Amino acid sequence: MSTTISVMVNAEPHHFDVVFDDREYQTITAVDLIDAVSSLLGEYHSQNQEFPARSEVEEHQLLSLRYVREEDAFDPTSSISPTSESALEWYRATGHSLSSVAIDDEDLLVSMAPSPEVVLVRWYVLLSVPLQPKMKIVPESFSPNAAYELAAARNSYLAAIKAAIRNRGKTKLPPPGRVSRSSKSFDELQKTQFPVSMGLRPYNSYGPHPTLFSEAFAKAHNDLRHPETVTLEKGNREDPDTFDTVRWTDGLAIIVSDKHKNEKELNNLVVAHMAKLLPSITLFKNRRYRDSKGKLVTEFDWIGECFTAHGRVGAVLGGEVKSTDQMGGHSIIQLCVAIQRMLATDLSKYAFALAFTCLPMVHVSVAGATVRVWFSYFTDRIYASELFSVHLGGHDINDRVETTARAVKFQILRNTVRMLAEYYGKLHGSAKLPIQPHLFPQPLSLLRQRPATLLGSFEEYAALDLVLYQPCFHPNSPERCLYMGVIREGTTRKTVYVKFVSLDYGEKPHRLLAGQDPPLAPELVWCGQVIDGKTMVIMKEVFRGRLPEHGNPRHLELVKRDIDRAKAILHQHGFVHGDFRLPNYVVAENSAYLIDFDWAGVIGEATYPAYLNKDVRWPDSPDRLQRLCITVKDDNRMFDDSIEELSKPPVLPLSPLPSLTSSSSSSAASSSSLSPPPPSPPPLPPARSKRQRKPRDVDVGRHKKAKRQRKG
Repeated sequence: MSTTISVMVNAEPHHFDVVFDDREYQTITAVDLIDAVSSLLGEYHSQNQEFPARSEVEEHQLLSLRYVREEDAFDPTSSISPTSESALEWYRATGHSLSSVAIDDEDLLVSMAPSPEVVLVRWYVLLSVPLQPKMKIVPESFSPNAAYELAAARNSYLAAIKAAIRNRGKTKLPPPGRVSRSSKSFDELQKTQFPVSMGLRPYNSYGPHPTLFSEAFAKAHNDLRHPETVTLEKGNREDPDTFDTVRWTDGLAIIVSDKHKNEKELNNLVVAHMAKLLPSITLFKNRRYRDSKGKLVTEFDWIGECFTAHGRVGAVLGGEVKSTDQMGGHSIIQLCVAIQRMLATDLSKYAFALAFTCLPMVHVSVAGATVRVWFSYFTDRIYASELFSVHLGGHDINDRVETTARAVKFQILRNTVRMLAEYYGKLHGSAKLPIQPHLFPQPLSLLRQRPATLLGSFEEYAALDLVLYQPCFHPNSPERCLYMGVIREGTTRKTVYVKFVSLDYGEKPHRLLAGQDPPLAPELVWCGQVIDGKTMVIMKEVFRGRLPEHGNPRHLELVKRDIDRAKAILHQHGFVHGDFRLPNYVVAENSAYLIDFDWAGVIGEATYPAYLNKDVRWPDSPDRLQRLCITVKDDNRMFDDSIEELSKPPVLPLSPLPSLTSSSSSSAASSSSLSPPPPSPPPLPPARSKRQRKPRDVDVGRHKKAKRQRKG
C-alpha cells in the first residue's frame, strides 16, 4: 500500500503531497520525509532558477522537519484546491512566523502524529537559506519595488559601513568608544552615509519610534506607563531556582555600589548577575569582531543571542559596563556604533536575521550605579530610543517602596528580552516576503498589546487588512512617520496614507471636514491609539491630488474658496487647526483639501507642540507659541500668509510631489505635512594624509629666513 503525506515548505511552491509507494505510515521517519521533499525541490528547481540545486540542498543539509500547532496549520479546504497561491498566502500570513516542535531525523512520524492528518497540513519542512520569491503576487495598487527600495537602502547603509571599515586607515574611522566620548566624532558620523537616529545632535533625528516595529517593545512601553499592571516574580525558599525580581534588583544595587579592583571585575560580576535576569538568551562576555586581516573592528562588553527555528543566530541584546557614570562617554552611542560594525564585519552570521526582521535589539548600559536601557531597530538605518533609566545608588536598600519601583523596570526588561527570544524562535522563513513587512511598523501586533482603555476598534482595524509598503519621509528628515499602504475594500484594494503621531490627533475636526459635501479633507478610514501615547491615522489618498503650485491661478482659486471655507467651518464648530500652510493643502481637479490635523482641536484646549521649525512663518515667534493655545487669530493669519505665498511666482520649477496622490510610487513626501524634502548635505572633503599636506610657499619661507638673519 502507498502513503500520502501533505507537507508545507517555507520555500515556493510551499505545498507538496509526498507519496511513499509500498510504505506504511508507521514506518516512515523524519529523514524519509526530508529526502522526499529534497527531491521535489530539486525537480522544482529544474524549472525555477530561484532555488538552489538539489545537490546543494543535500550537500549542506539545509532541510529540517517541524510539527506545527493545529491553529497554525494550513487548511487546503479554505480554497477550492491547495493551489500555489493559497499556500503562498498561508506562508505570508502565518508560515514565516509561528510556533513549532522539532523532530529528530531518525524519529518515526508516529512519535509526533499517531496517524496522518486528514485535512490540516501540520508537517513543515524548513529550508534554512533566505531565497528571493518567484511568485510576486501583490495586491492591486502596490508599487512592486517600493519595499525592495527600502531593503536596498539598508544594504547601501551596510555597504557604506564596510567601505569605511576597509579604508579606515585613510579615513581615520574612530572606534566606537571615541565616537561616544567626542561630540565632534559623533557629528562627523551623522554626516556619513550611515548615521544613527537616536534624538541626539540634532534632537529631531529620532525617527519612527521602536515601539511601532516590535510587539515586545510595545508591551514594554505600555507596561512602563502602567506599572501597576506588571507582575513581579517572587522567589520560593523551598525551590531555590525560582527567580525573585526584588531580590535580584537588590543584588545589582550592591554590585554596582561596591568597590572593585578594575572595570573587568565589575563587568564579570554584572554579566553573571544579568544572566540570572535573562535566562532566555545566552550572554557572551568580551565579544570581539575582527576584519579579514585579524585587526579589531569593534567589541562588546557583553552581547546576548538566541536562535531561530533553523538554528540561525539572532542578536537580542548589547551591553556595556563602565566603572562610573562620569567616564567613557555615552554608552548607548557606543553600542549603536558597535552594532553597525558588527553587522558589517560578520554579515553572514546575522544575514538570516536581517532577511526576516528589523533586528530589534535591547541595549543595557551599566555606568556606575546608573542603568540605562534603550531599544533599537534597523531598517534603512539604525534607530534607537530610550526605554528607561534607573539609579541604584543613593537610597536605603531596605526601602521596599523604592526597591519595588526599580524592580518593576527590571521585570519589564526580563519580559521584553524573553518576548524577543520567542519572536526569533518563531521565525520559520526562507522565501522572502515580497513586501518586506518586517521593515515597516506592525500595527496589528501592537494592538494586541495595548491597554483595553485606549480608543480605536481592533475589529474594525483588522477588517481593513492594511499592508504598508512604502515610507513617505525623506532620509534627511527621519523624525516624520508617514507611510503609504493599501486596505481591502470589498474585492478591491485602495491606496491609503498611514501616519503615527505622538499627540492627540484632531479626529473630530478631520471627520467634520471630510463629511462635508463636497469633502474638504481626505476620508478618514481609521484613527486610534496603537500603543499608549501613539495614535495611528489611516486616510485615503486624494485622487490625482497634488500640492498647490505657486503662481497657478486655478490652484489659487481653489485654495481661496475651499480652504477658507474649511477654516470657517472649523471655527464655527469650536475648532482650530494651527497649521494653515501650503504643504497642508492638496488640490485636485475641482477641489482643495486640508490635511494634517495633528494639532487640531477645541478652541482653548488645542496647543502648539514643544518644537516649531524656526524657518517657518508662524503667527508669532516660535518661542512665544510652543506649548501655548492655538487661537482663531493664528489660523486666520497663517491662512492669509499662505495665500500671499501662493500668489507669488515660483522661483524654480517645482516637481510634482507625492502628496496624497496615486502617482507616488517612485518618490515620497518628507514629512507628515508632505513638505518638500530638505536638500542633502554637501559631501565631505576627502581626508588629507600627511603625504598630501599643502607644499610650503618657497618665497614665504625665504622671506622668514632672511628676517631671522637680520635679527641675528
